[in-house]
Amino acid sequence: MTELLRNVPPGQNEILAGNYEDLRQRQQELLAAANRAPKTCDDDETARKLTDFVGQIGSCITVAIKAHKIEKEPWLQGSRIVDGFFRDVREPLEIFKRTFERLIGDWQQRKQEAERLAALEAERLAREEMERLAAAAETDADLEDAIAQEDAALEQAAIAAARPLERSRVHGDLATGSLTTDYEYEPIDMAKVPLKFLMLDDSAIKRHIRSRPKDGEPEPIPGLHFTPIYSARIRTA
Repeated sequence: MTELLRNVPPGQNEILAGNYEDLRQRQQELLAAANRAPKTCDDDETARKLTDFVGQIGSCITVAIKAHKIEKEPWLQGSRIVDGFFRDVREPLEIFKRTFERLIGDWQQRKQEAERLAALEAERLAREEMERLAAAAETDADLEDAIAQEDAALEQAAIAAARPLERSRVHGDLATGSLTTDYEYEPIDMAKVPLKFLMLDDSAIKRHIRSRPKDGEPEPIPGLHFTPIYSARIRTA
């Protein structure tokens, strides 16, 4: 594949312009004629002339589409080869990467929750100890000492409770892991989903329009309004 990339010719746009000089010339002729063509259609003669002109435009477009496919196919094939090669390298690794990230994240969450509960327990024990010391205090100094011990214990418990994410980080020799939280979802009752989270299925609606009876209107869809757009379908003879 590296050789393929090295063999990509420079100035590809110039090469295409040279190979399809006649096509570009025809496009320019048609564009010039289009700028001179009538901008309204109010009689049969104008409609006839415009029909022939649209047929010429359509023929040029068809030639361009066919040439486009021919020129693009080798590039598409090369792109598929590149995509497939690197997808085969990447995807098996990504599976293991996600698996291990979730293993680590689950451990980090459990560790964080355990430390949060431990901080709450330390706070409870500190208050109980203060109450015990206060009850046993015989002097103001003893009471002040009990309060000071409680304040110190509560301060340490608060510090522990305030930084759970920092303590749950994993520090390896080559990388560091931090706990993140994401969510997956599944619909359980579409009728209750707010409208702002729903979207129209454009492809399904267009299929519904195409399935209408010939020369008829589409079957109504509640909440939608269909506006007819008239155009001529031109086929070259």
